[in-house]
Amino acid sequence: MEILECGMCGSWRQVDLFPSGNNREGGTMADDNFVCLPCQREVREMQEMERALDEYEKGRRRMQSQMRRVLLDQVVDSGIKRSLLA
Repeated sequence: MEILECGMCGSWRQVDLFPSGNNREGGTMADDNFVCLPCQREVREMQEMERALDEYEKGRRRMQSQMRRVLLDQVVDSGIKRSLLA
């Protein structure tokens, strides 16, 4: 039974109960990079929130761009109509 300190929250955890999520193809990273499961969950939630905010922002920018194009087309069309009627 090994006890390590979490690199994020600083709490001491029994490694058998809270395995590190810092796994890679060649094996587990060094012990000083141990991250407990509660911290891993918190980081995943933050990453998901950031991803969702990025997607929202991209959609908002696209919508603004489309609205500008539509308004510009309306202004151009109304200007052409006015010049034809004059």
